[in-house]
Amino acid sequence: MLLFLGRLNRDKGVLDLAGAFALLAQHCPAVRLLLVGPDEDGLAERIAEAVGAAADRVQRIDYTQQPEYFMAAADIFCLPSYREGFGQVLIEAASAGLPAVASRIYGITDAVVDGETGLLHPPGDTVAIKAALSQLIRDAPKRAAMGERARRRALNEFSQAESTQGLMAFYGKMQN
Repeated sequence: MLLFLGRLNRDKGVLDLAGAFALLAQHCPAVRLLLVGPDEDGLAERIAEAVGAAADRVQRIDYTQQPEYFMAAADIFCLPSYREGFGQVLIEAASAGLPAVASRIYGITDAVVDGETGLLHPPGDTVAIKAALSQLIRDAPKRAAMGERARRRALNEFSQAESTQGLMAFYGKMQN
């Protein structure tokens, strides 16, 4: 199962993910997409149009206070965003052992090591998104290894204490 968890809006690339999923679904009949988060831009209808014949393999959940349950059920985390300050949700997914398929943009490249903890693609490129997803779907050992490396990296480099210390240091520099 593919998982997107966050605000559903154009900047998060959910329409690109829907288009890539439609392409992928033609060749991977077992693949499913779960979209979790509030539909800020009213994209539900456009998402349904974009996924086309694969609409019955897409599930949407408006909001959850327990994202970890969805991460535990997923195989790949997707974040085809156009802009991110920092991909915190990617670190959370990594800590759950999920490899990521995400945009190669500022913020996300800090959270995903391309080819190690996930696969990065150019923003807005549905064909590249589909190719990256297909690669991980078809290669279970690679997907599992990336998920394990993602988990190790999240625990080692992005612990709560490390993140808090980094933020405090940054804020301290801003005051000077």
